[in-house]
Amino acid sequence: MLASAKMDFPEIGFPANVRATELALAKKGEALMDRTSLRQALLEILEDEKGEKVENLEDTVKLREEVGLDSVDVITMVMAIQTRFRIDLETAELQQIATVGDLLDLMQAKLARAAKPAA
Repeated sequence: MLASAKMDFPEIGFPANVRATELALAKKGEALMDRTSLRQALLEILEDEKGEKVENLEDTVKLREEVGLDSVDVITMVMAIQTRFRIDLETAELQQIATVGDLLDLMQAKLARAAKPAA
């Protein structure tokens, strides 16, 4: 079983808050995380990017209006998600995202596709 201690991997660009389990999964291409783990990772990313505590990340919370993300915050959040989970989030897909639940759904779908072996 992999440890979940926080580690720093500056040589590959991972921030200190990436857990060893997530790094190991990302390296193997096994991006299988449950929704609770994804929500926690998103919370960490948002708090790191915003520099303040985020109180509520329920599925119905609106990212712009309720979390208070502006366009720069959204860009940095997306870049952090793509780096952390080694997935690509396309502009057309992101334009459909309004709530935390929408973003988590997209992340889960991308991670599930990334975990499938190439045919």
